[in-house]
Amino acid sequence: MTGASIRVIAGQVGRSAATISRELARGGSKSGPRARTRYAPYAAQKQAELRGRRPKASKFDHPELASLVQTKFCVKPCQVIAEPT
Repeated sequence: MTGASIRVIAGQVGRSAATISRELARGGSKSGPRARTRYAPYAAQKQAELRGRRPKASKFDHPELASLVQTKFCVKPCQVIAEPT
């Protein structure tokens, strides 16, 4: 697909042109004379893996929020009774 337009590539891989454009911008070579036109798939994959591993705090680390969710959304077994139809 060397030299193909973003829309052609998008059609061939079944993704939107915006997705392809974003991937090319993120995964392109950052140095050299052809920095904007060179796509580096292995480097792009490595960068994506590193971005995906960032630690994310759980929302249940906040005791007040965890307690509120438990009281509002958790159902006790005795509350689940089949009503006759």
